[in-house]
Parts: sequence; structure tokens; C-alpha cells
Amino acid sequence: MTNKKYQIFISSTFEDLKKERNSAIEAILMTNNIPVGMEAFVASSKEQFEYIKNCINDSDYYIIIVGGRYGSLHPELNLSYTELEFDYAKSVGKPMLCFVCKDLNKCRKKDSELENIINFRNKVQKELMCTLFNNDIELKGLILTALTREIETNPQIGWIRSNENTSHHKLKKDCVLDLIKTGEAMFPEASLYDRQWQQFGSLTGPFNNEYVFCIWRQKINEFLSLNNLSQKYYFSFNGTLPYSTVIKKQLVLLQGLLSSLDYQEILK
Repeated sequence: MTNKKYQIFISSTFEDLKKERNSAIEAILMTNNIPVGMEAFVASSKEQFEYIKNCINDSDYYIIIVGGRYGSLHPELNLSYTELEFDYAKSVGKPMLCFVCKDLNKCRKKDSELENIINFRNKVQKELMCTLFNNDIELKGLILTALTREIETNPQIGWIRSNENTSHHKLKKDCVLDLIKTGEAMFPEASLYDRQWQQFGSLTGPFNNEYVFCIWRQKINEFLSLNNLSQKYYFSFNGTLPYSTVIKKQLVLLQGLLSSLDYQEILK
């Protein structure tokens, strides 16, 4: 049996749940898996949610922690980013683990107007099985137990550890398909960004999908190395090419790799 590392997306409001998020990160690391969170990014534009969706797409499991705050609102949808993340993860079928602070009145911080957070708490508990927690210390053990059980009973694709290899053709093909899907999802926004850069230069600002782009390329390189596949399927560049050009060239190579795997399957 191979050991995999799974990527787990942590969804919650940030300022009021820092201790709880740290507990979640520690619990995930104790299972030797990879926590992913959005606390380093400011939810301030509609493009931000596209960025978040890519992170959820790349993750194997989704954890939501609900406290006493509803969170920042999407400028057009008038829903919090936390609720949008919850709805999206559910819509794409991600395995979801939900943890709700047991007593809203005992939350360290809560909204002055509670209607939105009460409705969201009720929604989460109605739509999915939820675990109630009293504090961040208790939460850590609850997440550790629930995540371990979920991985055992509902394993996902994940990523093979660096000291192992896999002979399972289907797993390889699924991983390539996932990498292609991520690249295709990034391409439209990358093309728009590159056009804006040509017009406005440095005034354009940063590429919203920079983090996803870097992780995607890293995963491609790791996948090729772990499976002893030729580096001819990895497009190297010096950082001066437009994002859309790099993504397009890499997608062509991934499609070639997929065709190679299909051909190997025919020969079996």
C-alpha cells in the first residue's frame, strides 16, 4: 500500500477563529497531510472567489469551522466568502467535515447583528452532519479523529510521497486529468491578465492566481519525478513569458502525457 499526502482546505472567518484555525492546521499536520488556508489573502474582489475555487478544486478534503461571525461579503453576490466556499465545495462533491462552535453566545467574537451568522449556522447544520465544539483545544482532537476516519473510509486521489512510486495506471491518469483541469481553469483569467498587462504594464497589479499557478507547476514537476516520467512533459521557463503562454504550452505537454498513458493502456 502506498502512503499518500492529502491537501485539506480550511474554511472559516479569520480574525475571530485564529486559535481554531491553528488547531485545525496542527491536527492536519499530525495526520501527515497538507493544510491549505486563505488567511494570507484579502477577500476584496470578485476575482478572489475564482482564486479560492481553484484552491478548493486542488484539495482532497474540505473543513469548515463556524463561529460567531459571518465574514467578509462578496461585492456582487452579497454572501460571505465563507458561505460561498461552503456552497462551492458541496457543489463539486468535496468530502466535507463541518465543525460548529456549540454556543454562539460563548464565542470570543461575534457579529453585532446576528441574523446572517445564525442563518448560516442553521444552514450548515441542516445540510451536513456537524460536530459541535466548545473550544480550540477540544476542536483539535475532534478534527484529528474525524479526518483520520474520513481518510480511511473515503480516500481521495491525493499525492504519492516522494520516496514512493506507483504502478497503478489509473491513478497516474487521474492525476494528469486533474492537472489538466486546473490548468484549463486558470487559462481564461491568465489570458485576461496578460492582455491587461500589455495595456497597463505594472499598474495592472499582481496576478490573482499566482499562488495556484506556482503550486500547479510544482505539482506537475513532483508528479513526473515521483512516477519516473520524462521531464520533457514539464515546460521550463525563465519567468519572462506571459502566464497564458506558459499555461498553454504546459497543457499541450500534459495532453501529450495523457495520450502516452492511454497508449500504454492499449498495449496492456
